[in-house]
Amino acid sequence: MLEHQLANTTIIEEDDPELYEQLMQGQITALDFFIEFYDGVLLDEDLTEEGAAFASTYYDAYLTDYENLPLQLFDGYDSMYAAIYNEENYMLVARLLEGKLK
Repeated sequence: MLEHQLANTTIIEEDDPELYEQLMQGQITALDFFIEFYDGVLLDEDLTEEGAAFASTYYDAYLTDYENLPLQLFDGYDSMYAAIYNEENYMLVARLLEGKLK
């Protein structure tokens, strides 16, 4: 959402500009930012109008698409919720979302 200007950055810059800067400088991961800033919950107000519309329209289909990605999972798990946060998985999800944004 941040990479495609779909996040409400006004809220971010007002509430925690230091954390946002850490993300932009690569000092923390997008996952760290999501958990720290959003408490792991993304609301419509956290997105631009376009971002909220995309999320609302695509969410149900996204879960199916995400589940079908060849993600690397933690050993011993077979759930989509056990995906490892790494660059390979990030790129798979990013490409999926970018394809749907077009």
